[in-house]
Amino acid sequence: MKTFRSSTPVLLENLPHEVGQRAAALLQLVDGLTMSYGCERSFRLSSGVLLPHRFLLSLEKNSISDPAHENLLDICRTLNMPEALCVEVKRNLHLARFIHFGFEQDRTRCLYKIYLEMGAAIDEGSQPDAYHTPPILLHLSFKWDPSTEQTTHLTRYTWYPSLPIQEIAARIIRIYEGEGRSGTKRLAINLLEIVASKMSRDDLRYLEVTEEDNERCSFDLNCYDAELTLKDLSAFLRNMCQHFEVSRLEFDALYEVIRGSTLGHVAGGLHREGDEFFTIYYGVEGRHG
Repeated sequence: MKTFRSSTPVLLENLPHEVGQRAAALLQLVDGLTMSYGCERSFRLSSGVLLPHRFLLSLEKNSISDPAHENLLDICRTLNMPEALCVEVKRNLHLARFIHFGFEQDRTRCLYKIYLEMGAAIDEGSQPDAYHTPPILLHLSFKWDPSTEQTTHLTRYTWYPSLPIQEIAARIIRIYEGEGRSGTKRLAINLLEIVASKMSRDDLRYLEVTEEDNERCSFDLNCYDAELTLKDLSAFLRNMCQHFEVSRLEFDALYEVIRGSTLGHVAGGLHREGDEFFTIYYGVEGRHG
């Protein structure tokens, strides 16, 4: 990965003032750990809305200076994570091998996120028979609005190892059960077919995403090994914009900047209020604080 200092303001360009301040706060805190980390950007589409101001910062926990757990919790508290969530993060940190901090501008607010990626789950070599491995909780994610303690979410990402493509397709179709979702379902299956044609089933990691207190039900496909760029998905992306009735001018302004970026992973399904969505992650790069 290309590595550059994270003072480079790439992630903060064209952000509204308050949004930019909150994004910068997370970047500065992660930079303060003075270590290398990965950075991946994303954009989300839903009905009439393009949300381009989103990123993930990924760290290997064992590379964080001691006391690593306290340093991570200090970041959470500085970003106004509610104490009840801090307690849950602290309780589960020992399970994590990787930590991912996230920022996103939602429709009406900004959210911070921390994902705990479970160490045992990603040690695939320890599995004696990957084709018969039961589902594994791969990520626990804690999400909060720093301006209020009323908006918090605990999200579970469950990995289904080495499913055949037909079974992945069947599970995605079940997510879109209900009237009026056929268009989004077709888009999801079309994307699966594009990605699967470039990867073996062993490399295509499929996760399902749920939250206990709302209608969130979605999937996540890890697509790195497909070695596709966003330009390779240009027809799909434009069909997605048309389906969600997102302005082509607005999307093209973003697309022209990022079309050469590598596709990372794709999320889709039903969001917290039952809204259909797609999120495209792209352009993972190395940074150093």
